[in-house]
This record gives sequence, C-alpha cells and structure tokens, in this order.
Amino acid sequence: MRLAADRRGTAETGDCRREIYGREVSGPLIAARLSCLAGVPQEPRVAEIVALNFFTVPTVTFRVRFVLILLAHDRRRILYFNVTEHPSAQWTARQPVEAFPGCSAPSYLLRDRDGVYGQVFDRRVAGLGMAHVRTAHKAPGRTPMRSASSGAFGGRAGTP
Repeated sequence: MRLAADRRGTAETGDCRREIYGREVSGPLIAARLSCLAGVPQEPRVAEIVALNFFTVPTVTFRVRFVLILLAHDRRRILYFNVTEHPSAQWTARQPVEAFPGCSAPSYLLRDRDGVYGQVFDRRVAGLGMAHVRTAHKAPGRTPMRSASSGAFGGRAGTP
C-alpha cells in the first residue's frame, strides 16, 4: 500500500488522516469498512487446536502397547495420554471425553486417517463441539503430531 507523506490530524483528536492512492482516508472510514468483515470466518487461534495420535511402545516382554496422546499446539504440551493393549473405536472415542471434561474442549482436533477411529469417534467428537480435521489422504509424512511435537520431543517426533 502506498502512503503519502501528508498526514493531517493530531493525537489529541485521535483522527489521523492519511492519503492513500490519492484519496484521503480516516480512522472512522477504515473502521466502517472493516465492520462489514465481521461475519467473515477467521483462522482458528492456535490455542483452539489439539492433535491426537497413536504411537507404539514395545515392552520388556516383547509385547506392544498403544499410546494415545493429545497435544496442545499453542505450547506443545501434553494434555492427556492413555495406554492400551488393544485400541478399539469405543475406547478411542472415550478418550477425548475423559481429556476434556465439561465444556473445556477445544474447537479443533487434528488426527490422521487411522481405521481405529471409526464413526463412533466422529460422533463423539462432534458431540463435544469439536471440528475434527483429518490429514491429507496418502500423505504419511503429514501426521498431526509432526508440527505439534517438533519442539516437545527435541524435533525428532514424526521423523522416519
């Protein structure tokens, strides 16, 4: 945007006028123009985004445990985790309810396209008022944890 050097008005009046592209523009005019954008959906705040994913942990007896983890994107902190031997759709659907009691659920939940989630999970997340966003189809490198956990785990999470 090209601003002219001509600025009229004073700090006392609070109305600083500028000349933009040869037209005089004032603060009230800009406020009136921006008020029409009030209904336009804005990008979500990072504090409203949570990532959910599974990873496996081998035990000393060579058994495999599945760990479900919920990470907050704003501070890359672990909000909730749980461990199971056999994850099912019902068990997975119960985890966001336990992680966010009452009305404390964030607005968005990032997850991958794993088959363990199912329709039960989708309905439960929608019932909490969260919009769930799936990773892109056929994009194995795009896990929800890659961006959320890059700093929390020393930048090594999600790397093959």
